[in-house]
Amino acid sequence: MNQMLLNYGMLPAIITDHSKYRQAFRRYDKSEDLTLMVYVVAKGILESYKILTEIQDKYVNDRC
Repeated sequence: MNQMLLNYGMLPAIITDHSKYRQAFRRYDKSEDLTLMVYVVAKGILESYKILTEIQDKYVNDRC
């Protein structure tokens, strides 16, 4: 999945709630409902963004 996100110019998703991630797959298999998967992946991408922002802030502060 992360390779696909990178191929589309997006950040990789850091999945922190693996049970919800598995639940999203089960939900899709059962009813083709993607809403939970979209939520889990978007939350994972946001987590990646937060970490990159923290790294950038630390780097900028250390350089000043």
